[in-house]
Amino acid sequence: MKFKVGDTVRVKSLDWYNENKDKEGDVECEKSVTFVGSMQEYCGMLANITSTTSGFYSIHIDDGNYVWQDFMFEHAIYTTIETFLESDFLSTKKDTFKTLLDAFWSDYRDFLLEKDKTYGSRYLHPLSILSDLSPQERLNARLDEKFGRLFAGNKDEDTLDDILGLLVHRKILIEQEKP
Repeated sequence: MKFKVGDTVRVKSLDWYNENKDKEGDVECEKSVTFVGSMQEYCGMLANITSTTSGFYSIHIDDGNYVWQDFMFEHAIYTTIETFLESDFLSTKKDTFKTLLDAFWSDYRDFLLEKDKTYGSRYLHPLSILSDLSPQERLNARLDEKFGRLFAGNKDEDTLDDILGLLVHRKILIEQEKP
C-alpha cells in the first residue's frame, strides 16, 4: 500500500476512466477490484484516506460506499493546505475555494471595519463603565450569548456574522498577548 491514513490523494482523472473503461463502464483492475462506473463522479477529486484494511482504502468523499486501491489514485500526495491550494484540482470548477475565500474575507473585512467605525474597538479598548471584565472575558461572555442564540435555533446570518466577528477579535487579542 502506497498511502496511509491521513494522506490526501487524487482519484484518477476522468480521461483515465474514459480511456480504460469497458463496454459496461467499469475498469477491471488488480485483486478483482473494479473501478465501477458510478465511481467516475469522484474522478480528479482530492480525498483524505480515512482507513486502510487488507490492501484497500476508505476515503472521506464517498461516505464509505466504495473500496479503493492504489491504482485508482494518482501518485501525488498532498500533505499540506498549501500544496492542496496550489494544486489544480479545482481548475475544472467555476470558482475555486481560494477565489471564494478571498472574496469572502475582503467583504467580511469591510464589514468588520464598518462595525468598528460605528461602535469602536470595544473589545480591544473597553470603556469599563459598568464592568471590569477583561477584554477576553467580555468576548467570551458575548460568544456565550451568541452561541446560545444559535443553539436555540436562531440561525440568521447576523448571528453568524457576530460570532465570526467576535472570534476574529478574540484571535487578535490572543496575538496581542504573545510576547
